[in-house]
Amino acid sequence: MKQCTNNEELLENINEEILKHQMDYEKNEIEKIKKVFEEIINVKTENANSIGDKFISLVGSDHMAVYYLKSIWIIELLIKILENSKGNKTRTIFCVAVLGDLYYFGLDDLDELSIEEYEIEEKKIKQKLSLYTGKIGKELIKKCEDKEETVDLKLKRKENQNQLIEMDTLLN
Repeated sequence: MKQCTNNEELLENINEEILKHQMDYEKNEIEKIKKVFEEIINVKTENANSIGDKFISLVGSDHMAVYYLKSIWIIELLIKILENSKGNKTRTIFCVAVLGDLYYFGLDDLDELSIEEYEIEEKKIKQKLSLYTGKIGKELIKKCEDKEETVDLKLKRKENQNQLIEMDTLLN
């Protein structure tokens, strides 16, 4: 997805990405996904918690602390929104908070995958989500709250991915 200059362009690009998956969902589910992403793009502090709950319900179950393999693309779409949230403090904090929470969830599709496939898929999404949790996530939020500088999330994400690769190499 290309870098967007405004909310309308971002929403248009998000809707195009959602439509690529329309064969995997009922029409009402696609509309629900579109509506939640529209709310995310226009998130305000006062409605962030309810939108976060809706997003979690799209990708999995908050009560079971799981997300579904079928929904990983939706999580990745939230990452793309975050990358296009430069200068939008509320949306940046929202995305980092939700992605950070999802890090502590587990993949729930063990029955659909072999153990090896499950471990590979879970490791891939955990690596992506780890970039928005703990110290790294707090740092991204602090920079937004302090308004010291606008974070170039793609560069920061790349730096963190390189750190994870180095740590993974050292561990193996």
